[in-house]
Amino acid sequence: MRLIPSTGVIRTYGIHEPVALVRPGEEFWVETRDCYDGQVLSESDLRADLDASRFMPMTGPIAVQAARPGNSLRVEILSVEFGERGAMPLRPGMGILGSRLGEQRTRIIPLYPADGLLRMGPFAIPLNPMIGSIGTAPDGDQVPTSHPGPHGGNLDAREVGPGNVLHLPVFVADALLALGDLHAAMGDGEMNGQGVEAPGRVRLRVWVLPETISHPRVETADSWVFFGTGATLEEALRVAASDTVDFICRQYEVDFELAYRVLTMACHAGVAAVVNPVMTAKVTLPKSLGGTR
Repeated sequence: MRLIPSTGVIRTYGIHEPVALVRPGEEFWVETRDCYDGQVLSESDLRADLDASRFMPMTGPIAVQAARPGNSLRVEILSVEFGERGAMPLRPGMGILGSRLGEQRTRIIPLYPADGLLRMGPFAIPLNPMIGSIGTAPDGDQVPTSHPGPHGGNLDAREVGPGNVLHLPVFVADALLALGDLHAAMGDGEMNGQGVEAPGRVRLRVWVLPETISHPRVETADSWVFFGTGATLEEALRVAASDTVDFICRQYEVDFELAYRVLTMACHAGVAAVVNPVMTAKVTLPKSLGGTR
């Protein structure tokens, strides 16, 4: 199985020369750099000293054969593997409580302890692999890889991980998929501005679907998760809720009123990220609704 190396990276989602071409149904590995582009090697490497122009390198873009505007990509996330260590450099001002930090400090975290738990102080935290930023090329202006949007990008959603399937809109020929910013562990919201940041590689299988979608969504074993982005969380949540209701209408062949009632009865609103330049909200729809039409 081939590996697409991280020698070719981009820092904006847009139309760039592809580094590789994959066929629908092909299984392949993608090597990724960490979000700091390898600048944090020890606990003496502090956030304020890093070159921010190098942040958020995405491997790609990867051309997907036969993908055309109006299609969608079905991206099966088969596995995520990391290097030996992850990094978490914090500085005053980072995240939603950054004003309470008195000094900057970096922690290096081993990622392969014998029991599979990441340890920090008295805490043991399960490994929770995820892809922080993955998206297609938007149609129009390029978008920084630190931003989320209808193209996907920096959603920072923990559901974008092994065993799940990400669906992305296609806006340009060949889709031009790119990804990176792996996290070994991170909770909803990315509240201090980062997860456990690590280089690694991701095993994917990508399909081209004729379905047109307007925003990213993830399929898990028991639910659908719809993502919305916006300048505020309310705006982002409105986008995610609208996509959810439209999906319910189509999937169950019901009208808007009934779908809107189901939205509040059975679906769960949540926050994917609150620290990016654009907010990301999500709505989870259980697959177990069933019922009669």
